Amino acid sequence: MKGDAIDIQLAYYAATAHKYDEMHVAEDDEHGFALSLMIGMAQHLAVRSILDVGSGTGRALMRIKKAIPDIEVAGIEPSPALRNVGYAKGLSRVELIAGDALALPFADNSYDLTCEFGALHHIPRPSRAVSEMLRVSRKAIFIYDSNNFGQGSGLARLLKQAINSVGLWQLAARARSPAGS
Repeated sequence: MKGDAIDIQLAYYAATAHKYDEMHVAEDDEHGFALSLMIGMAQHLAVRSILDVGSGTGRALMRIKKAIPDIEVAGIEPSPALRNVGYAKGLSRVELIAGDALALPFADNSYDLTCEFGALHHIPRPSRAVSEMLRVSRKAIFIYDSNNFGQGSGLARLLKQAINSVGLWQLAARARSPAGS
């Protein structure tokens, strides 16, 4: 079942990669706010290297490079289609690589800071991904992820809580998205 969900997600990204940023990215959104906080934290902690887990099209990597030009950045992303968008933006194949958050291809303490923005809820075993982030980090990890029940209007949040309380959240999520996200 988990393999099927991953295949569905990869197919979705392959079909939408060309318009992914248009569909999911706005400079003033909550991910951008969290990214600004992390960049400030990285500057305060004198971070010299950052690994971004679940980089998508490279939004975080590009912002980090712009804000801290002499920093070493790397990102892992399982979707070839999303990586290709990142390469078209100017990221190198060393900066944005294929990878699995459950088995990061780096030695212990490889990066000063490891981060993720909105990827953890797509990972089948998020606690394992966090363990991997901790393993490869020397100074810190930064996690920013979505809370399905905390997003939307007051009415939307109330309806989500009601659906969940009667045990229908998974069914509703599947109806909304084939990957059940």
